[in-house]
Amino acid sequence: MLEDMQISEINVIDLVPRTYVAKFGYIEGLSAAPNEDEAVLVMENLAPLGYQPGPRLVLSEDHLTAMCRALGIYHSFSYAQSP
Repeated sequence: MLEDMQISEINVIDLVPRTYVAKFGYIEGLSAAPNEDEAVLVMENLAPLGYQPGPRLVLSEDHLTAMCRALGIYHSFSYAQSP
């Protein structure tokens, strides 16, 4: 996929929208009861930058594999930088 796009390197930071809130658990004002967990994920809207969501459930296995590899590398940075 990257070869087709003539890209040799990826800066993963450029591929991931900013995350403003990522919270799981009891969220006051959102959870129905103290024992009911909710999940909230608020991310940057990339539409003003020209990005459009891709088709749902029609990504090829190659696309999904490339995406998971890129996210895995990005995720590993937090472990590498932790004390």
